[in-house]
Amino acid sequence: MHKGDSYNNSIVIDKGRQHLYHYDKNGKLVFHTPVSTGANSGKKTKAGDLKTPTGKFSISRLEPNSNPKIYGDPRFWRLRGTGFSGIGIHGDAGHPEMIGLPASHGCIRMPVDSLNSF
Repeated sequence: MHKGDSYNNSIVIDKGRQHLYHYDKNGKLVFHTPVSTGANSGKKTKAGDLKTPTGKFSISRLEPNSNPKIYGDPRFWRLRGTGFSGIGIHGDAGHPEMIGLPASHGCIRMPVDSLNSF
């Protein structure tokens, strides 16, 4: 995040702070929560590198998750524009103690109790 950047109608993932910020159409912060991003730092270059992609993406759809035990919740927000088909935002994957730490396979993990607000 950079001072002066416009975040109108955006979701910003700050991998350094392990935090998600949601801004409304006027650029007002309306929601934030700690998250867990990829276990490895840096820009994602290949599937399986345990990194979260960097860049601008959109949520392509909300999908039902057929195995909520894996993701911690039946919701999965699929991200479009990452270059990797399996990247999304989902629950804490049964590891709430890892929220706030880089620990995912590349997705953005969110506390399950924050999913309802999101």
